[in-house]
Amino acid sequence: MKKLSILFIVLLFAGGCSEDDKTIDFEISSLFQVEQSTRMFSVEREISKASLGDDFADREEDLTKIDIRKLTFKLESWADPSGLELCEVKIGRVSDSMLTTIGVIEELDLESYVGGGQALMDMENEDYLEELLLDLDDSFLLAIEGEASGVPLDFTVRIIADIVGEY
Repeated sequence: MKKLSILFIVLLFAGGCSEDDKTIDFEISSLFQVEQSTRMFSVEREISKASLGDDFADREEDLTKIDIRKLTFKLESWADPSGLELCEVKIGRVSDSMLTTIGVIEELDLESYVGGGQALMDMENEDYLEELLLDLDDSFLLAIEGEASGVPLDFTVRIIADIVGEY
């Protein structure tokens, strides 16, 4: 009976350490400060491999698939204007002359939205972000572009991509 109990404990432990789940979770999070005197805005950030975390770095070569669970627009702070008419989130390689839109927010009342997070409406090109991460150079570009309802512009936005990779 004692041998049977030990065998059961060993099987239970081995089952909990299964290699069946070969996934990693990671996040891209970038802060954009917009301060200018025109209604049109464009701010870009270079996102490095190192900023994606140790799990990504350890498994990058083994990744076979990447899924974007959620892409979120979060207003961190706001002073002016009262609203955004349009904000597009774009990505691309550092060498790209044009970036690809992966998310859009339209007609957002900033005053009532501070601190809130909203899933972006258009992830039609999310496959491009997946391709980019599977074949990543040292870094890529993440940008926001858009038009506000007035001037001056003084707000801070965080773009967050919740990602799972399979290896």
